[in-house]
Amino acid sequence: MTPPASLLPAAREIERGTILVLTLDLRQRIRYCSPAMAQATGFAPHELVREPLQRLRHPDMPMRVMRELWEALEAGVAWVAPFKLACKDGGHCWARASFAPVVDRHGGLSIVVVLTRPGAIHVRGAEALYAAMRNRTTAWLETLAAHRRELPDVLRW
Repeated sequence: MTPPASLLPAAREIERGTILVLTLDLRQRIRYCSPAMAQATGFAPHELVREPLQRLRHPDMPMRVMRELWEALEAGVAWVAPFKLACKDGGHCWARASFAPVVDRHGGLSIVVVLTRPGAIHVRGAEALYAAMRNRTTAWLETLAAHRRELPDVLRW
């Protein structure tokens, strides 16, 4: 049973103009967390470093999205999409997430993640899409197609 909305932690918002940054290793573990990222989620940086990225994935965000993210990165392709972050207080924070594979100065491969404040229309589109995906029906395909027809940039930022 879902608790009443009045008992749930308030949703957080990334401040306009704020850029959150993470770096990840190829095992999906956080190597660096910017102070702005920590502030947005309520975690201290040391609570996130060496933790899997899953620690920041809100349970409402379908695992299929995470699989597609890593498939793209493993193929050397950047990935940009809405990302529902889990906050320490149990709340959430929506972000426009850009993941890109990069070669560091030592020749090793890392993933750089830049998160910014998304537009309200993007959040609504992502919420509808992720809800349809969580319901494990093919309705999510129709939802995605409908949003792309109505608002071509909803999920392609």
